[in-house]
Amino acid sequence: MNKIYLTFVAVLFFVFTSCKKSPESVIPAKPINPLPPVKVDTESTIFETAFNNSQIQVINLTTDDIIGSNVTNFPWTSAAFGNRFSISYFSTNSGGTDAQRKASIINDDNTTNPILKFEIFEPFAPNASINYCRIQADLYNMVNPATNQPLKEFFQSVRMKLHSASFNAILANQSRLVSGSRDWLTLFEFWNDRNWGGSNFPFRISVGAKKLLPLSTNKFVMHVDATYQLTATSSWQDMPNWKTNDSDENLAIPVGTCMTVEIYFKEGLNTNGRFWVRVTPDGGSPQVICNFYKTTHHPNNPSPDGISELNPMKLYTSANVVNVAKAQNQALQVYWDDYKLSTGIVPK
Repeated sequence: MNKIYLTFVAVLFFVFTSCKKSPESVIPAKPINPLPPVKVDTESTIFETAFNNSQIQVINLTTDDIIGSNVTNFPWTSAAFGNRFSISYFSTNSGGTDAQRKASIINDDNTTNPILKFEIFEPFAPNASINYCRIQADLYNMVNPATNQPLKEFFQSVRMKLHSASFNAILANQSRLVSGSRDWLTLFEFWNDRNWGGSNFPFRISVGAKKLLPLSTNKFVMHVDATYQLTATSSWQDMPNWKTNDSDENLAIPVGTCMTVEIYFKEGLNTNGRFWVRVTPDGGSPQVICNFYKTTHHPNNPSPDGISELNPMKLYTSANVVNVAKAQNQALQVYWDDYKLSTGIVPK
């Protein structure tokens, strides 16, 4: 049974640039100076989905499954991928209910194109001392089908849209998602290793949204960083020199417009590791967010063995951020479409 663990906030708002697959709306204008290009050696698709012929099935308060036929060769019931993919809901004390958070497969604005939507209506556990809300797709116990081992290298691509009304409400609030607010907003996360299940070397790469500095610019940037956990104290530490610059306007991402987000990971120590992110808004130019040749595992791990836990789509944030959207009668929402996980694709 495939599961989908999703921390998801989304009430779909009508915008003119939506995630449609029809030729007149889904194909963006030809990118200008697409640098760096992506080199394909021998691509091997591990899994892909456009959420066609797919439905959400509730398993319990913290877990949903995706059922249906999906696309040829990649059914949701396959042991290679479908049974490893689930959606989960978590806050500090509760998985919440559909009245508080929801993942759904619906048609995009005024189309018959199905998308996956994450939406958070309100915090799950409003009395918790440190309250957070999370909807996420969990791709766990993943292996490279060619080796039956965790992924040493992979490339993923997905179309994403940040809901206009809810994200603009966050931009307008000068006290949220700023330094000292203890806020965050994560959209992707990759574990090498995970911090559950007994590993002594937890390490994660997080990709999300932060406000562009100075705040007067009224924009979001894509933010990337890496952290590792100390075994003795269980505290998380920043990897040195392993984050993007929130003052770099070149890293700005749009609200209310679909964008393709591509991510490449290679496990390695120092310059043998690599993490690369590129964002291409529909009708816009591709922008490389980061191209780090840095350590991509716990710095003390003597024998890293690849990634097997991925959150390829995620909506993870603080209760305070959710409440900003709620005050404007909005749910915090993100749309997803056209997900693909592959090996053999390497950015030049």
